Amino acid sequence: MAFARDVDLLRYEPEVFAQVRWAGQRIGRVGTGSLVDTELRTDVLDQGVADAGYVVLVDGVAYEIKSITFGGYAVQRIRQIDGGQADPSGTITDARVEGYSFRPQIQAAHRQLMRLIGVEPEDAPRVVANTDPVLELECLSALHIIFAGAAAMSADLGGLERKAEAYRTRLRRARERAVVPLDLDGDGVAEVRRRFAVMHLARG
Repeated sequence: MAFARDVDLLRYEPEVFAQVRWAGQRIGRVGTGSLVDTELRTDVLDQGVADAGYVVLVDGVAYEIKSITFGGYAVQRIRQIDGGQADPSGTITDARVEGYSFRPQIQAAHRQLMRLIGVEPEDAPRVVANTDPVLELECLSALHIIFAGAAAMSADLGGLERKAEAYRTRLRRARERAVVPLDLDGDGVAEVRRRFAVMHLARG
């Protein structure tokens, strides 16, 4: 299981779902719903969309799904990585509701990064003692994968390719400074610190 979630991508790239949601995985049908303060009432999302971290678009605005409620979903409007507080949502009726996920791309980034530091992806939750540096790299790597893939499927090659290249550059710089503490023997103490090996990213 990756450390990053869909909502984490939005803190680095707030427009990723608005701009290239079609490159993601649909997590329900397009339909309508009502937003009352922080509760989204709709039946268009898949039953499996239950855990926090998924993103839903309400009239094109991104909200994080926090939990399931009796009438629908508790949601919170996304803020960028600066940590600002979300504004009250108010009430929206007959809103267009769409659900998409980039979890396949996040998982691909997670597997690649873990193997670069000699950790099997399924062992990562037990072995990685501090997930913060890995979470950032997963987000940057996934965003590169998303935009490179979108560029390959779109006529708007220039803009998407430039964005993919920008995330490639950010990923390389973040990887150069990242150090990951590992608890390999399971005693609760990180006895090893590893840096990432050279990563070659193919153009989309």
